[in-house]
Amino acid sequence: MTLYLQSGHTLLAFWFSRQEGKLNRQQTIELGHHILKAHIFKGLSKKVGVSSSILQGLWISYSTEGLSMALASLRNLYTPNIKVSRLLILGGANVNYRTEVLNNAPILCVQSHLGYAEMVALLLEFGANVDAASESGLTPLGYSAAAGFLSIVMLLCKKRAKVDHLDKNGQCALVHAALRGHLEVVKFLIQCDWSMAGQQQGVFKKSHAIQQALIAAASMGYTEVGPALPTKAWLYLPTHQKAPGDGIQSASVHPIPSWAVGFQERQDNGTWRWNPECFCPSHPILGSGQLQERKDNGPLSCQNKFWE
Repeated sequence: MTLYLQSGHTLLAFWFSRQEGKLNRQQTIELGHHILKAHIFKGLSKKVGVSSSILQGLWISYSTEGLSMALASLRNLYTPNIKVSRLLILGGANVNYRTEVLNNAPILCVQSHLGYAEMVALLLEFGANVDAASESGLTPLGYSAAAGFLSIVMLLCKKRAKVDHLDKNGQCALVHAALRGHLEVVKFLIQCDWSMAGQQQGVFKKSHAIQQALIAAASMGYTEVGPALPTKAWLYLPTHQKAPGDGIQSASVHPIPSWAVGFQERQDNGTWRWNPECFCPSHPILGSGQLQERKDNGPLSCQNKFWE
């Protein structure tokens, strides 16, 4: 039965290879599948001194010109076949090819976003650019951090991905992880070496990223992220005198741990709660260093530089 199956794959592989017109993406992936299953070069590598995988790669490269498009096809992006993808790359597919999704993101960005760690490892093995960005400026590290895939974040950092890279919104991977409450990713990125060679020296410091991350987590209500951030904030704490109007108290300045973010606001039952919406991130990098405060029913004003 196995012999019959192998013979069937061989016939289909030769049939696809001898098509007069160009194979489309779907057909190219099918060809790769049948080439692998046919395995006609088994035992031949010792005689010719070339591995069977190289011979299979040559076979598919001579049969079609759309290897990169097949590698970046929607089918292979969302349900990737690792073995066929390896064959396509051996045949000459471009590992940095830009896809049609996620703002024309490179393949590595999409696979990092979707969480396919094996595919990410395969692309990196064949030299994919670890810092290749989409049109929005997000790199594979940013996509994986935003999605919360710690294993992929660790893999990319091992390949020296730039942790201080900023997208077009001025946000780094740490901020994207904090925005979505991915605590383990936040902890790992904080522990990374932000002073490695190749980083943007003097452009975006680790302390700035931590400040942004704290505000991002607070704005989305992820209070568990705060304790993971190694910093203290100068924050306006409530005094005994209540400001007239909406229940927000007048304030005095005290240093408190970074997890205690926002004003305390009196609720209808008389209890107090933290209100993180008092933050005013107006500056693209240092905007997290501002806090809104209402005084005597007047307009909201920004109190600057409350970070240590």
